[in-house]
Amino acid sequence: MDEPAEEGAYRQVLEAYPDDATAPKNRSLILENRGEFAEAAGMLEHALSTPNQTRVQYLNLIEVLLRQGLADSAQVVQ
Repeated sequence: MDEPAEEGAYRQVLEAYPDDATAPKNRSLILENRGEFAEAAGMLEHALSTPNQTRVQYLNLIEVLLRQGLADSAQVVQ
């Protein structure tokens, strides 16, 4: 599957299952690879707001914040 189709599939999953934590995490990886760090952080924050959050999502959010030069924000991720 190409990247735009893959991202579209994750959007559809999020529309149908807003509490899904995997789709926003995976979509954040696509966004991060394109250098869209703020959008990737938003997806990870969404994933962390679901009941199915994981430690990996916290680590990914910290990484994205650091890549944006937001070390202070990365230090307070909880």
